Amino acid sequence: MEKRISRLEQAIGGTAGLDAASKVPLAEAVEEMQLRLQLLNPTHIDGLHARATKLLAKMQQNEKEDSEFEEKVEKLYDMMNRWDAACIGLPSAVRRMYDLRKLHEQAEQFSKKLSLLMGIREQLSKTMKNKELAMLEFREQIHGALEKLTSDMEKLEERIKKLAP
Repeated sequence: MEKRISRLEQAIGGTAGLDAASKVPLAEAVEEMQLRLQLLNPTHIDGLHARATKLLAKMQQNEKEDSEFEEKVEKLYDMMNRWDAACIGLPSAVRRMYDLRKLHEQAEQFSKKLSLLMGIREQLSKTMKNKELAMLEFREQIHGALEKLTSDMEKLEERIKKLAP
């Protein structure tokens, strides 16, 4: 029977336009057609439709999640761009802070030294006042001693005058 079909196809020209790979026996072609027809069964198509609908919903959900994710990434990118300007100036700010810390340390040392000098000045001032008071007291004592010596000398001279005629 196959030979007959083959002759008929040649006579009609049914296989003239087909390549060598499509020259399949008729029985196999019929079986393949039956399988394809079974795929077109309404229950099978409904199942395929349901799966396609689920896949479409899942894809839409993924797109929504992707858009949310992209939005978050965009926000992070914008935030990082804002910090880029701050990061550029950060080394100079750190350097200034370090210099400021050194300046504060120097000011603290200066303040301590100034306080020490003020204390020394106060001690010297007190010592000078004490020395001045001691000098005044010494001066008064010497003045008193000189007056007494002068008076004693005068008395001695008067006695000598009285004794010597």
